[in-house]
Amino acid sequence: MIDQTDSREKARLRVDSRLVAAVVLVILLLLLLVLRCQQPQQTRYFVEREVLLSGPPAQIDAVVRQVARDLANQGVELQLVERIALEFLSQVPPGCDALAAVLAGSDEYVVDRYTFAGGDLAVEEMVRRLQEAAGDRPVRPEPNYLTSSPWSIAGSPWSIAGSPWSIAGSPWSIAGSPWSIAGSPAGTAVSAMANAAFRDQWAFGKDGIRLATAGERSLGRGVLVAIMDTSPFPVTVSRIYLATDPPFEMDLQHMLPGGPFTHAEDAPDIRDHGLFAAGLVHAVAPESEIRLVRVLDDTGQGDLQTLNRAIVAFIDEVISRRGTPESQQGAGLRGAVMNLSLGVHPPPDAEEQGLPEEISSLQTILAAAQCLDIVTVAAAGNDSAEAESPYPAQIPASWSSTIGVAASNIRQQRACFSNKGDIAAPGGDGKRSEKDPTK
Repeated sequence: MIDQTDSREKARLRVDSRLVAAVVLVILLLLLLVLRCQQPQQTRYFVEREVLLSGPPAQIDAVVRQVARDLANQGVELQLVERIALEFLSQVPPGCDALAAVLAGSDEYVVDRYTFAGGDLAVEEMVRRLQEAAGDRPVRPEPNYLTSSPWSIAGSPWSIAGSPWSIAGSPWSIAGSPWSIAGSPAGTAVSAMANAAFRDQWAFGKDGIRLATAGERSLGRGVLVAIMDTSPFPVTVSRIYLATDPPFEMDLQHMLPGGPFTHAEDAPDIRDHGLFAAGLVHAVAPESEIRLVRVLDDTGQGDLQTLNRAIVAFIDEVISRRGTPESQQGAGLRGAVMNLSLGVHPPPDAEEQGLPEEISSLQTILAAAQCLDIVTVAAAGNDSAEAESPYPAQIPASWSSTIGVAASNIRQQRACFSNKGDIAAPGGDGKRSEKDPTK
């Protein structure tokens, strides 16, 4: 396990604490949870016939060659389909203990995605064979795990019928105002009403983050925020103007234009979720630069390698922009935040199946982000609705490189469905406010 205890406080201090609290608010996403429990569908934990290997490329190639010889006798072929280079590891300060073991004696580090065809080998068996071949080499095989919004991988146990953020004609739908690309323009009566209704919700008031009475606070100038989430926008659109008060321009990246996943029956359409998250950040830190990165499909499902690719691209950009003079970029880049409204879910019997305890690829990437003073916040998860006591946070919210965010309710207590977290932000209890039944 990577030791990531020494530099956590340093990473937090690089970004204004109020802005971090604001971004944390986004995580909640607990907004879509409400009302009634449903029976879970068949659970799937990883992409079929795909494995990831992380480590020095020469060492990975040697392991694959060794395994490939044995597999050929069984009619199974391993094929490399993607290699992500972690070039930013060369920028990590020498004193960063969290990555000491990873960087020891290695100048290069990659995360490879392999597919395999032929035969009837399961992913678990393929990972075990790669582990045996790796031996003492610094090569870490793992499944290409599925990722999902803050619910368990089996899907949301809640129907989508309201949330603590809900208002009539929610402004956070792509079909509604003021956040629609084809909806009401800024300045109209409808737009003004939607903005006012949004800011009147309890989560922004005295029972939440006290936005209206915050006084002097950071507006987020010079901070780049990446929201790894769903997106309702077409993949052909890279920048969007949203008619809000104040107006909101946002960059879009589409890492996942639609994944080949098997979904649970009646899977909810939550493509607006990422837009909602971006809107919360904009409301609290309107001068921050916000980027919505689509790593989940319309039902809130993605995969580990897509997430790895998105985070690596973000870290690369942050490093590049830190070296850019302010005269060329306007306000200099003071800080960077990643918001992960998702979890990675190994199967509960992973150890029995011989799967590795760690998710090495993502763990290494987020440890590097911490060492490079990039703040990561992640959803603690919403799996505890019927539990006697809250479950631990999901991965990666449970890691020390990440600030795990639980949900609170209007009574400023843990929301009934929320897992444990490092801090909490408004999320509700999946029912109407006890103080104001109209909200």
